Amino acid sequence: MKKCVLIHFLLSLSTVFAQISLNRSDFAHPGDTYKLNVLGQTLGINYNQTGQNFVWNYSNLNSLIVRNDTFYSPWQTPPVYWLFFNGFNTTMAQKMPNPPFSVSPFLSISDVYNFYYVNNARYELTGFGALINNIPTPIKHDTADIIYRFPLNYGNKDTSFSTFDVNIPGIGYWKNNQRRYNHVDGWGTLIIPNDTFQVLRIKSQIFNSDSVRLDTLGGFSGRFPRPKQTEYKFLTQNGGIPVLQILTQTNQIGMENVVSVEYLKIDSPTHKLSPHLNSNSLIIYPQPAHSTVWIKSTEPFAFYYHLQLYDMNGNLIFQDKLHSQATYELKNIPTGLYTIIIFNDKNIYTQKIWITN
Repeated sequence: MKKCVLIHFLLSLSTVFAQISLNRSDFAHPGDTYKLNVLGQTLGINYNQTGQNFVWNYSNLNSLIVRNDTFYSPWQTPPVYWLFFNGFNTTMAQKMPNPPFSVSPFLSISDVYNFYYVNNARYELTGFGALINNIPTPIKHDTADIIYRFPLNYGNKDTSFSTFDVNIPGIGYWKNNQRRYNHVDGWGTLIIPNDTFQVLRIKSQIFNSDSVRLDTLGGFSGRFPRPKQTEYKFLTQNGGIPVLQILTQTNQIGMENVVSVEYLKIDSPTHKLSPHLNSNSLIIYPQPAHSTVWIKSTEPFAFYYHLQLYDMNGNLIFQDKLHSQATYELKNIPTGLYTIIIFNDKNIYTQKIWITN
């Protein structure tokens, strides 16, 4: 029987899953529609932890809002945009939620379509069309915003600089400059409600500023830097869109705050790992646990398994190899609800455990 103090076992796992690689075929095409859960409450979302062969546990996400994310042929968008975005220079379009920012107090933006060009080398945003102060306005980027470069592999880093400028009749002039830094900073297993995926995680830091001149106010002009935005996207093979996306903004004192969280709505799990481990083949005792927890398999392990313990914010508290029978000490673990994850390259099992001190 093995005994171990949990706080001393923040060790790296040996490679269990093979990291994936993504290309054009793994992303959306015109005609694809995805259901997304949108979180109304974003407090307590952990987005900092990442690494190789990592397990991100977001099984506790809970959303009451669902929206559809649909991709269109450029010819299915309003005809006013066809001269700028068409089947010759645009692969697909996407109807977007209204943007979570204001360019200036004098400009409103709504009813947005993003336009993309996608090939075997890259996935880029070439422009957008929107109602700007209720005027349908196509805006083509002078240089495109490159969202992904293919193939997408762990460790990849790239930068793109994109710009656009537009004259708005009767109002004035709007110019935008953006720099995007992409880094594929993790790979491993992502657990969301009802499903489990093998993923790459890409972190995108976006620095953006707008310059505006308003002829209606006697030539008023100004530059308006937007808050730094960071996208944390978890991508899987044949996923089409991110399985999970977390968007943050950094305020003036340098604090990063979660703005939005969206994840795939899974009605019928298709990617879940084989549930070979279940409540009949594992005993976790006692519940609630106080000073120790005892974990035993009722059948011999044919493969090595690994054990991880997470708090409800997704923070990794402890990890170790799992033996057929072991006792783990719970000293220095704060009282609360935790998730135990037991997995190998074929199976995964999760269970809640209440720890009291």
